[in-house]
Amino acid sequence: SIQVLKVEIGGDAQTGFGVEPSHRRISNETSCERVRTFWLIREARQRNPDLVVLASAWAFPAWVGVENASQTSFYNDDAIDYILSWIRCANETGAGHIDYIGSRPRRVTME
Repeated sequence: SIQVLKVEIGGDAQTGFGVEPSHRRISNETSCERVRTFWLIREARQRNPDLVVLASAWAFPAWVGVENASQTSFYNDDAIDYILSWIRCANETGAGHIDYIGSRPRRVTME
C-alpha cells in the first residue's frame, strides 16, 4: 500500500493538472467541504492507517498577502493563517493529521 501521500493545499489557481479548490476563497469565509483532497487522504488512510501525509501550497487565493493593494512575499501572515486553517479543516473533515507542510515546489517567474 501507499506509504507517503503528497497533496496540494488548494488555492483556486491552475498549478498543474487542474485547479484544487480553496477552502477560503475570501478571508472571512471557510468551507472545508469544498476540498477534494481531504476525501483522498481519508481513502488512503483506510488502506494504510500509518500513512504519512505531506501538504504543500503552490498558490494562494488573491486576498492572501495583500498590503497596500499589492501582494507581499509568498509566505506572510495571511499565508500562514491560510495554511493553519487548512490543517484545521483536515482534522474537522476526518482526513486527520498532516505530518509535514512543505514549501511550494518551484519558483514561478514571468518572462
